[in-house]
Amino acid sequence: LRKVVPAVLFLYFACLSPVISFGTIASQITNNSIGVVEFLLSAGASGMAYSVLCGQPMAFIAPTGLTLAFISGLFRYCSLKGLPFFPVYAWVGLWTSLFFTLLGLGGSSQLIRYCTRFTDEIFNALLSLNFIYEAVASIKRNFQTADPSNLTTPFVGLAVALTTYRATLSASTFEASKFLNQKIRRFVKNFGPVIIFVAMSALNSLP
Repeated sequence: LRKVVPAVLFLYFACLSPVISFGTIASQITNNSIGVVEFLLSAGASGMAYSVLCGQPMAFIAPTGLTLAFISGLFRYCSLKGLPFFPVYAWVGLWTSLFFTLLGLGGSSQLIRYCTRFTDEIFNALLSLNFIYEAVASIKRNFQTADPSNLTTPFVGLAVALTTYRATLSASTFEASKFLNQKIRRFVKNFGPVIIFVAMSALNSLP
């Protein structure tokens, strides 16, 4: 139970954070055609289906920058061709599901043995760089859209972001420190990131 609860809370925030951030950006790119609500529903439904039907229940489904780039390109294509966005997006999803189903029935998962650890690390590095880029771009956008005579809001956002990063990093490595006893250090490591996310979110929502 001590490991399950922190894992569930961590995955909850790991899934919720990109849904909110990328959903907000998607609503701006697509003129509110798709946004946080649609991202939240799709991530929740696909995550539950994936955990029930697939062999890796701990894997979570969440939007990434690659998803956002595809949606942006598809929306621009639909706008240029005068096509409705939602039907085209739905047909893309249906055809993709068909292709994946055929690949699964054909036993294509056996090809995974040709993927080395290097392939996995490169993909993880790409996703990590994408999340870092989106975070930095969001902070930069706050400074660009703010009133030049009043930069309080963007600087507060920057301070919250840096504090969250530093505090989460310290909490993750706190178990290896010499402070307090082993039980408290393990508690800080397991629940610290979640407590920091909640505290920083509550602080950021203050007027």
